[in-house]
Amino acid sequence: MHRNSHSNRLVYRENDKIVWAAKDERYTYAALFNAGNETRTVSVTLEQLGLSSSKNAIDIWNRTDEGRIEQVFEAAIPAHGVKLVKLS
Repeated sequence: MHRNSHSNRLVYRENDKIVWAAKDERYTYAALFNAGNETRTVSVTLEQLGLSSSKNAIDIWNRTDEGRIEQVFEAAIPAHGVKLVKLS
């Protein structure tokens, strides 16, 4: 992802909630950040990511299946934490 991604962009920043997106030839990636001092739920819609159909989400760092995303992906992110997912 790091070497081959393109279209890297800030999707939104709302106070301490931040979402970035990137793409490569096969996948879309979303990074959900919590810059606050408490655990917060951070969410992003497929539409915000430029996607028009449901996707499977994989947590890249934990290598866990996050399930099928129909419209919105959301996660509880610990204080000063991040979740990076690959959507396919």
